[in-house]
Amino acid sequence: MQIAKIVGSESHIEYIARVMDTLDVDDPPKPSDYGLGQFVSIKANDLNVIGVISNTELINPNFGLLSLRLASKESNQLFSPDYLHEQGVMIRVLLLGWLENNIGVHKTPLEVLPVQSLVTVLEPEKIQAFHRNNEGKLSVGYYTQVMRVGGLMSNALLNLIIGKLQDFASQDEQKRLALLKQNLNWQETLGSFFGRG
Repeated sequence: MQIAKIVGSESHIEYIARVMDTLDVDDPPKPSDYGLGQFVSIKANDLNVIGVISNTELINPNFGLLSLRLASKESNQLFSPDYLHEQGVMIRVLLLGWLENNIGVHKTPLEVLPVQSLVTVLEPEKIQAFHRNNEGKLSVGYYTQVMRVGGLMSNALLNLIIGKLQDFASQDEQKRLALLKQNLNWQETLGSFFGRG
């Protein structure tokens, strides 16, 4: 399912996309389709780059304007349909890697994603494949990258990701994921204790 289009970037691995609305598609995505921690795929030439939604931002140019409203929403639709679409939702996508022969490669893609590249929801089977190495073991090779780049949202984001991975992890893998989660919670507690939370 297509949910957004790339409109810009913050860095080589953090992109900004605008969520599609009724000007783009008849049936726009629902908020649950582009929530925090949603895995996505972006086509970049021959490579399907995999990322995760790391933040959202609401765009509303009219917020704080203290002018009179001369027309209703319905009349604006008639005279200036694009006026209503100045408002929107922007998502930040943190790139994590790609799939190669149905095995996850957790590295920074070298190519720049073109503007207008489509962002689609990653299917559950591809999420699982992306998190398996060539020995079939669970891999979260992007963990430190999310910690470095994710900023204030990194702990919440990684906790969400771990929760999703626990759905298909083996018992051994579940124990390792639980340790990761415990470590994240400890860091968050320590951060708030020293005033960084």
